[in-house]
Amino acid sequence: MNSLNDFFISRDVVGYLQTFIKQSGLSLPLYEQKLDYLSAKQHMSFAQWWRLLEELEALTPYDALGLEIGRYIKVEHVGVLGYLFRTARNVGEALACFKRFQGLIYAGSLAHTELNPDNSFCLVWNPDYGYSSQCSDELLLSAMVTIVNEIIFPKKLNLSAIHFTQALSDDRAKSCKNYFCCPVYSQQEKLSIAFSVSDLDIPIPHSDITLHGILGKQAEDLLISLPDCDTFIAELTDTIIRCLHEGDADTNTVAS
Repeated sequence: MNSLNDFFISRDVVGYLQTFIKQSGLSLPLYEQKLDYLSAKQHMSFAQWWRLLEELEALTPYDALGLEIGRYIKVEHVGVLGYLFRTARNVGEALACFKRFQGLIYAGSLAHTELNPDNSFCLVWNPDYGYSSQCSDELLLSAMVTIVNEIIFPKKLNLSAIHFTQALSDDRAKSCKNYFCCPVYSQQEKLSIAFSVSDLDIPIPHSDITLHGILGKQAEDLLISLPDCDTFIAELTDTIIRCLHEGDADTNTVAS
């Protein structure tokens, strides 16, 4: 059975880290050099992504780094998926686009929706291929909330609960509760985010049905062109392209 690390995460996530470093006024030259190198790749493994976040956590003072990175992510940082959000008619349609096209950002365990007995609407990630890191999960949920609040401004999502799968330190738990302004639970079976079902009907001011349809077709084409969950093929493709640019793409050079 495949593990989560057998799947890809888009290189676009490197841009999230670059934006965070720039907007935060940090100076991390060696780390930024590594980001520049990775940004040229098509995809990366989850293990590479987790290591990048761990390294950045060691270089910064934040109790919950994922939240801080997600705070700076905007529609334009998420490519076609972000603009599908922005041109949807309401939050419900935007989240339907996320469900359909989340594979453009990451593969592996994908979100599904649930309606809870308390009439809250929930996005849930089953751990079919294992668990992601706490920092990565924080960033995912933080970015979603930031982007949705951006496209429905001046309104905001009415969050009712956040479930994390990892254990949280007291400081990290406090940061998460303050950020999401709702109960936060740790060591849960599944990652999830819940909000009022009435939020699905919140209109998006910049809705554009025609553009939304065009973007949807583009997203479908991109989804079809994604590679399978084989990190070796992605690494091989990146290496061949780099060797071609350097003018030395014989089999021995590529292999080494």
